[in-house]
Order: sequence, then structure tokens, then C-alpha cells
Amino acid sequence: MRELLEMQAIIKGRVQGVGFRATVRMYAQQLKLTGYARNLSNGDVEIRAQGEKASLEKLISKLSQEFEIEKISHHFSSIKELFNDFQIFR
Repeated sequence: MRELLEMQAIIKGRVQGVGFRATVRMYAQQLKLTGYARNLSNGDVEIRAQGEKASLEKLISKLSQEFEIEKISHHFSSIKELFNDFQIFR
């Protein structure tokens, strides 16, 4: 049985106004992840995503290769509330 986890990540760098959240959603859908990406008022982006750990790590890896990211802070936890799909919030 596959274990599903939730990842919360804060992405710092040039990630607002460059199609970052739309790309996060595209990769998340390809990797069968649910959750959301949203801009934070300080210019960072928060990602909360749910799925298999390998898929969550692959999401971070893909984003790191495609965008000018200064720092990614992320951690994994058990899922408390399931998301149905992957959304973008403003």
C-alpha cells in the first residue's frame, strides 16, 4: 500500500509573475498530486501538495531546474484533510 503524505513548501526567488504557479499546477497534475499553490505577500510562493513522497520530491526537483529559485524550505507531514485537485490561489 502506498503512503500518502502532505508537503508544505515555501519557495523564495523569482517566482511571482513568471508563470510559476501555473507550472506548479501542471507538474502536480502530471504527478497526480493534489493541493494548491499561492502567492504570499512577501513575494514567496507557498505550495501545499499531497501524494506519494517520491512524487512530491520530484515536483520540487522539476521546479528547481526550471526557475530561478533562491531557497526552498519544505517539510512532510501526515495528511489531515484531503484535497480533491490542485488549485491556484492568488
